[in-house]
Formats: sequence, structure tokens, C-alpha cells
Amino acid sequence: MRTSRFTTQLQVRDYECDLQGIVNNTVYQHYLENARHEYLNGLGLNFAELTTLGVIIVVIRAELDYKQAQYSG
Repeated sequence: MRTSRFTTQLQVRDYECDLQGIVNNTVYQHYLENARHEYLNGLGLNFAELTTLGVIIVVIRAELDYKQAQYSG
């Protein structure tokens, strides 16, 4: 099976952070969804168009290992 790596950059917004200024854990799932759409777009695929064609892409499992805290700014 072919594997590849995809990277994208996101800007942390203040409202995504808790009182300590650290990105709230629940926000990371939004970041992953954003990255998934960017990845598909990079392949020339449109998420909405795939859905209309009957290609339904769902997340069946997500697991995160946090390496460091993310802050706004």
C-alpha cells in the first residue's frame, strides 16, 4: 500500500483556546476535518461533489497523540 504525507498550516484563533490560552482538545477534530478537505482539494477532488456521486467518506475512528500544546498568536 502506498503511503504519503500531507501537511497544511492552520492559524489558531483566540476563541479556540481555553482560559490558559491553550487550544481546547475538541478543536483538533475541526482541524483534522479542515486538513481532510484540503487534502482532497489538493488531489483535485471536491468533498461535496463526491457526496453527490454517492461517495460517502466518513471518519470511523480518530486518535490523537498530543506532542505539545498549541497557543493562539
